[in-house]
Amino acid sequence: AKGVVKEHILEVKSPGGDYIYIQCSAERLGASVQVTGRNITDRKSLQASQVESEEKFRIAFDFATIGMALVDLQGRIIEPNNQLCKLLGFDKGQLEGADVREIALLESDLQLGEKPKVGQDFEVFQRVTEKCFTTEEKQEQWVEISFVQILGRNGKPTHFIASFRDITE
Repeated sequence: AKGVVKEHILEVKSPGGDYIYIQCSAERLGASVQVTGRNITDRKSLQASQVESEEKFRIAFDFATIGMALVDLQGRIIEPNNQLCKLLGFDKGQLEGADVREIALLESDLQLGEKPKVGQDFEVFQRVTEKCFTTEEKQEQWVEISFVQILGRNGKPTHFIASFRDITE
C-alpha cells in the first residue's frame, strides 16, 4: 500500500563466506518503491555475543558446585541456584526474597571488615564473611560467603552475586 513501510533484516553471505546483516526498509511511492538499507552486522554480532555471554553465565550459575545467589541492592535474594538450596536445606521459594543480611551477616563478622553498604553508590568490592547455619536436620553448617558487586553499563551498582562455600570441616 502507498506510504506503508515494510522492514526486513536480510542475512547475506559475502564472497569471503562471512554473513552480514542488512536492515532494509521499503516504501511504495506511487508507481515506484523506495528501498533503503543499512548494515547492522556489528549490532547483530554484539547481540549474539551478549546472548552467548548470558548463556555461559546461566550454565555456570546453574551447575556450579558451590551455592550462588543473585542479590538485589536492597539485600534480597533474587535467585538462588540449586546448590545453594541443597547446601542450606531450603527450597528456592523459601530463599527467593529472603534478606541476605539476615542470612549472611553476624556480629562476629565485624572482625572480618566493614559490612557491605547495600543500596549505596560505591566502588566495586568483594567481601568475604562466615556464617553458621542450622539445617532442617538440626546440623551445623558453616559457610563462607563472598559478595561481589555488579555494575551496570552506567557504572552504577545493579546487584550482587553471592557465593556460598561449605567450610564445615
